Amino acid sequence: MLLSFTGDENHAPRSHREAGVNVRPTVVIVEDHLGCLEGVSKLIERDYEVVAVAGNGKRAITTALRCKPDVVILDVSLPELDGISAAREMLKNGLKSKILFLTVHEEPEFKEAAFRSGANGYVYKSQMTADVLSALKEVLAGRTFVSRGPHE
Repeated sequence: MLLSFTGDENHAPRSHREAGVNVRPTVVIVEDHLGCLEGVSKLIERDYEVVAVAGNGKRAITTALRCKPDVVILDVSLPELDGISAAREMLKNGLKSKILFLTVHEEPEFKEAAFRSGANGYVYKSQMTADVLSALKEVLAGRTFVSRGPHE
């Protein structure tokens, strides 16, 4: 799957969900690196419907609030507004979506800040291939997921 990426969101119609048809869980991906965006999209495309993407923290908020996905996959380091602040703002504005961080930051202080902001899961990009599908399944089931890394 090749996604167009300009830094703005690309929104797919949600007509099946709005009509009450049982569809795959919906995901908004917020990532400012095209290679990572395409990589995570490819990993999840069989089981999840990517309804939109955004390339910065401010767009993340408007996109997530508009699309109301089941899960927002969010990078920590983003232009305009960091992912942790964006997650906090989304939830403050009533978003009910699960928040799954996908990040290069394996240091405990980033993980702790993410969970304080309301995260449901935290996946290291170095573990993305092994962990992202399990993480999505866990957070959608109401559980927490954290990648295991060198600081554990």
